[in-house]
Amino acid sequence: MGNAYDCIKTIADHIVSTNDEDGVAEAIERFAL
Repeated sequence: MGNAYDCIKTIADHIVSTNDEDGVAEAIERFAL
């Protein structure tokens, strides 16, 4: 999620918006649909 700690985001393969900006929906659309 976009609101993760920066140290986590630097090793992440994918980053979506924050949970307040519909990041969960973005992840579902990108990876599940």
